Order: sequence, then structure tokens, then C-alpha cells
Amino acid sequence: MRSVPPVVFVSLLGLAACAPAGSSAYVSANVPLNTDCTINETQAISAGLWDALPRGTDKQSCIRPYRMSLVINSNLIANTNPAIGRVEPNALLVKYADVRLMDKSEATIGFRARNNTVPPNPYRVYTSAIIKPSMGDEPSTGWVEVDAIPSLYADQIGEAYEGDSILVELQLAGETTGNVEVDFPPFLYPLAICRDCKSVCLSDPQFAGDPAALTELNEGRCNDNRAQDDRTCVDSGC
Repeated sequence: MRSVPPVVFVSLLGLAACAPAGSSAYVSANVPLNTDCTINETQAISAGLWDALPRGTDKQSCIRPYRMSLVINSNLIANTNPAIGRVEPNALLVKYADVRLMDKSEATIGFRARNNTVPPNPYRVYTSAIIKPSMGDEPSTGWVEVDAIPSLYADQIGEAYEGDSILVELQLAGETTGNVEVDFPPFLYPLAICRDCKSVCLSDPQFAGDPAALTELNEGRCNDNRAQDDRTCVDSGC
């Protein structure tokens, strides 16, 4: 099996200055989660890692979507002048993301029929977040969680790209509280694919007589949405 590149964390400092020209809102980074499942505002994941477990695995609870925690920057400014129209808070309501999965040459990945249905690509996933308006020269910031790749795609992606990587093109969309639509520029993100690299069974011999080893796997990590990036899933039922 080809080696899987490690997840690399880089500083978020200065990323807000790289706004796409003319954009009202844009994604600046995918970030890790703290122990309490809040975002880590000082780091970014430059390349993700997803354990795309196959159907029929013993580790059923470890089959999860690939979830991204996206930092959003908004240049929307509140209108507080009734003379030019109604007072508009210009809070940004993020509603969904359009996702396209591509290989490293940026060709759209095709999927085979499963249960007489071909998984679509591109596709839309829904989410929800509210980003406050900017109060000065700097954009306001917030974050949104998106299940960027549903688990039904995992089996075929794992078969074709285990030990390799793909590209995730994600484009958020939303509207202001005044019903003005806001489109985001696409966010292109590399994602390494593996099988069994982030998932373990509680009954595995490596844990025999060493309960502390289980704790060390996820010490200081959010327990939500494992196994991916810096978190490992332990399935107690296999």
C-alpha cells in the first residue's frame, strides 16, 4: 500500500488577509477541533486524512462522513441608516454547500451504481450557521461544520484511492437576513484516503492489559466525528 501523507497543521495568522477579490464572504481554512468540540482558531489543517472504511467492516461505529470545520470570513457591513432603506443587520445565514470530488488531475470522480442508484457528483449537503456582520475594516469571522463527504461514498473512494489522495471542491451558499443571496468562491482542499489507519477495535491485542493506550489515542481530542484528521475511532462492539 502506498504511504499516506500526514496531516499537517499550519498557523491561521494572516489568512484573513487573503480574501478573493470582490467576495462578500469566503472560506479561509479547515480547522481542527478542541477537546470541547469548539474550533481551534490558531491552526489550520492543510491536508485532511479520512479513514474510508469499507462496507462490512467490524468497526461499524467508525464509519462516518468526512466532516470539515470551516472558518468563514464575511465582508458584509450592517446598514444602520434608515435614510437609504430599512435597517439591515446583514448577518450571513449559511445554508448549504455544493461539493465536487475530483482526482489529483482535477477530473470529476465517477461512481458506480449502488442499490440501483448512482451516487451523484457533484452533490449538495445542507448545513446551518450565522455569521455576524463586520463592524470595521476587517472581516467578521465565524465557522460552520459541513459533512463534506457522506459515508455512502466511502466504500468506492476507499477502493480506488486507498493510499492516495483526492481533491474536495466545496462552495458554500447562503443569504443575508434581508434575503439577499451570497455566493462564496470555491474552496479546494486535498484529502488523503486510507483504510484502517484511524480506526481500531477495543478487542485488538495491542490494548490487552494496557487500558492507558486507549486514552492516549484521543487524549485532548474532541470525541465527535472520528475517525479522521487528528482523531482515532475506537469501536467497542467489534
